[in-house]
Amino acid sequence: MGIGFEFREALSGSYYTLKAPGVEKPMLFSIHAQTANIGKFTLDPSFEVDGELHAEGFADHRDAHGSLNISLIRRKIVYEVRFKNNKGEECRLRGERDVEFLRLAGSLTTLPISVYAGEKEVARGVLRFDLRGDLIRYLRSFRFR
Repeated sequence: MGIGFEFREALSGSYYTLKAPGVEKPMLFSIHAQTANIGKFTLDPSFEVDGELHAEGFADHRDAHGSLNISLIRRKIVYEVRFKNNKGEECRLRGERDVEFLRLAGSLTTLPISVYAGEKEVARGVLRFDLRGDLIRYLRSFRFR
């Protein structure tokens, strides 16, 4: 199996549905990411993700499961998680960070997201990592397992 590692991350921001684009609502997304084998991770930098998504009025405090993938060549970090909305429908959140070395802090702390019900995009938003408020807690969450 080998040695793996894990971390926790909390993001907050807002979203809007495509039916009501002028109405923004709060969104919180907290995850526990883990990889079981550092050796495999060096070849395929990806994590299994479990967490909670709260998109006010759409998916209130819902369990979320999926993946976080890092593409060093494309300079992207991609989040893909599945959850059920308040109506019980299967949904998917996809977030993609473009890592820009000239604005590294901003590009690593901002996550534009789209939400899909089935294959249909139903919402968009932006989540942010609070660098000042959460960095120490984030760094302390990294653990070998």
